[in-house]
Amino acid sequence: MSGERILVDTNILIRMFADEQPVVDFLDGADIHVSFITEAQAGNVRAFLVQCIIVGAEREVRRYTIDFRRQKRLKLPDCIIAATAAYLNMPLVTGDKGFDKLQDEIALFRL
Repeated sequence: MSGERILVDTNILIRMFADEQPVVDFLDGADIHVSFITEAQAGNVRAFLVQCIIVGAEREVRRYTIDFRRQKRLKLPDCIIAATAAYLNMPLVTGDKGFDKLQDEIALFRL
């Protein structure tokens, strides 16, 4: 994914730090973005997060979050992460099958 802009879910960062080779290879050279919710959830990877672009709760992120929550009944943190991907028009890299409900709204890479 060299140079590709992607948004990563918290579980992908956890798997990367567990040295899961397919995840490490997939992320190698990517321009990694994370939601502010990932920053809050990923306490032990803070040193890595300084290398990422962290996206806050912009107005459009909040709007998408509310829409996804009402329409798809996902957990709030997942709605925020998906909303961030939609706002940035970026694929979301995740291992969470719950995001499959949003495959018509956002691009997904499942690892």
